[in-house]
Amino acid sequence: MNVIIKITRAIDRISDLIGKAAMYLALILLVVIVFEVLSRRLFNAPTIWTYEASTMLFGAFIMLIMPYGLLHEVNVSVDVITQRFSLKTQRIIDLVTYFVFFSPFVLILLYTGSQFALSSWEVRETSWSNWKPPLYYIKTCIPLGAFLTLLQGISEILKRVMVLMEGAPATPAPDVEEARHG
Repeated sequence: MNVIIKITRAIDRISDLIGKAAMYLALILLVVIVFEVLSRRLFNAPTIWTYEASTMLFGAFIMLIMPYGLLHEVNVSVDVITQRFSLKTQRIIDLVTYFVFFSPFVLILLYTGSQFALSSWEVRETSWSNWKPPLYYIKTCIPLGAFLTLLQGISEILKRVMVLMEGAPATPAPDVEEARHG
């Protein structure tokens, strides 16, 4: 059981670290948008790159923040219904939904995202605009985000299995627990 706890804590730390790092993309996105608004409105000098840059930053942010959201339980769930059940029943429902809904979605996203990114890398795809930034870097965020989300899903499944085996809630990594409640 200690090995499973170490695995889940390691995955939780990775998700927490990457999620916190990805949050800086939101700050960069904010700077890019403010820059565009100021350059357009104050100086009457719109840029050709900010629209695409903001779209790419937002896409990367969404893909890389998914495991963090799963770790911190910010996704849509059926807590209104399941909170009426015992902890064991809640964890059984969680496991069923992970295998029926979550796993197929993430595996399909990982597979199709990998194909999408690989084809972009093969041709060194660039944007259609005059700016022509490379797109293969940003498209790599799709399978990367899917893989990291799959890892976090495995951690969540293992935690629920531990609850069923031990009858007590699985404990997340201490720094992750502090981040949740602190």
